[in-house]
Amino acid sequence: MAGPVDPAHEAAFALENWQKKTGGYFRIWHQSVARRVGRNARVRHSLQRFTESGRTAEDLIALAADPADRSPHELPDRPPGGMTRSDLASLLDEFAKLALAPYRTEIQTRLGSDIDAYRQIMSASGVETLLRSLHPRIHWRAPVLEIEGPESHEIELGGRGLLVSPSLFLTNPGTLLPSVADSHDPSPTLVFPVRPDPRASIPLGAGAETTTRDSNPEAALAMLMGRTRAALLEELRRGCANGELADRVGVSAAAVSQHTSVLRAAGLITTRRTRNLVLHTVTPLGRSLLGSGPRTPAPAVGSQASGCRTKS
Repeated sequence: MAGPVDPAHEAAFALENWQKKTGGYFRIWHQSVARRVGRNARVRHSLQRFTESGRTAEDLIALAADPADRSPHELPDRPPGGMTRSDLASLLDEFAKLALAPYRTEIQTRLGSDIDAYRQIMSASGVETLLRSLHPRIHWRAPVLEIEGPESHEIELGGRGLLVSPSLFLTNPGTLLPSVADSHDPSPTLVFPVRPDPRASIPLGAGAETTTRDSNPEAALAMLMGRTRAALLEELRRGCANGELADRVGVSAAAVSQHTSVLRAAGLITTRRTRNLVLHTVTPLGRSLLGSGPRTPAPAVGSQASGCRTKS
């Protein structure tokens, strides 16, 4: 499981997402970006040229994959009435400044939460279960990974590995990015879209940065939520699930189940079942509530287990 997709690709996916006006989780972000674009004549003009030129998101993705010169049939330098390779690179850079940079913290928090969840799945149940959990339209039928889509083509790995990387803005069920020719790693990258739960996620662009913190945020959080729930939330941020939470926090298994239900209903955690495992992940809202300080152990009574997973 790799980290987030690289910034150039995310900018290309974000531009396509914004043009499609996907709504939902992105509704506020779409509106905010539209206002920013409206105030920037250069970007507005570049976007108009991009729309009129016949260029597509695939052109931007190809450029992001390899900004160096490509063969004419892959990325023509100047289609009729179109934009040059340099024009596209400038558009990507300017759009990223408007549409991604102001939301960097929210984006990183959202992706960090999902990466943690998928790494838990891979650690607990293996790579095959991970591949089956990426998206409803991504199917693992050993030894073939299938992505549903309008076009059909095959890519042979030929002994190479496969990197798996999440994108917040990708609108397709998945896309496979070839390895860069001069890269030390020949593995292609499977990019899949994270799927924020609207019941547990603050819409992108709605999160406000906290400029001041209580001098003792752990104590303040305990006063707000109660010591047990605050401790549970902190342990879950460190990767715990039901099986060891009871020992680590010093309550019964039944109490853990009750408290995690409350945390889930409040949108502070999500829970997913993978075969016989129950995996909890702290949502961006929960992470924001915990703060961005070091992940120190929460107050706990009982044994300190090194891993956090549970079988049901």
